[in-house]
Amino acid sequence: MAKSYLIPLILLLCAACFSRSAMMTYSDYGAIEIGSPIAKVEEQMGSPYAIHNKKDGTQEYEYIERIDSGNNVVAENHYFLIIQGGKVVGKYMDRQNPPAY
Repeated sequence: MAKSYLIPLILLLCAACFSRSAMMTYSDYGAIEIGSPIAKVEEQMGSPYAIHNKKDGTQEYEYIERIDSGNNVVAENHYFLIIQGGKVVGKYMDRQNPPAY
């Protein structure tokens, strides 16, 4: 009887290890308005890939969208939100292509 509970528990733990955080898309990025509370953004998009503390006291939240074709990543969109006082005060994006090797 105990073994019947063990297998689903192990599968659940494995699934949690390989789950991905929420991903931001171009459409999601476009919908974020200046003045939005960062807590609301994190609630909808999940935790950012990185948070960069800037010298001027602002924080830069970085989200990454990987665009793939089959098993190959063909581009990455990096979305940056500038945070001050718990609110989005600016944003920009950068598209990067992986090396061609």
